[in-house]
Amino acid sequence: MQTALIVLAAYLLGSVSFAIVVSRVLALPDPRSFGSKNPGATNVLRTGSRLAAVLTLIGDAGKGWLAVWLASRIADGPQRPRGHRAHRGARAQRSAGPYRGCLA
Repeated sequence: MQTALIVLAAYLLGSVSFAIVVSRVLALPDPRSFGSKNPGATNVLRTGSRLAAVLTLIGDAGKGWLAVWLASRIADGPQRPRGHRAHRGARAQRSAGPYRGCLA
């Protein structure tokens, strides 16, 4: 039962797109409608708002950190992140960085 709750919480936490949330709060255009059409910090930066891009980056990194921190507290020790193999570059760093940070 506990494992199912952890999986559900991780799914719900991962489904929050801070690029969309920040864009809506700051009344910016939807980041999925221009540029690379990828809701991420770089595409939010294309709106010209550095604040929105930084908030998006902090939110995305924070949810990665929170997920790993919660898993390490609930499960038996730290859990390594399991992401999609297609994630390379910046996406991989945003996922792996919080993992390393919360275990330090």
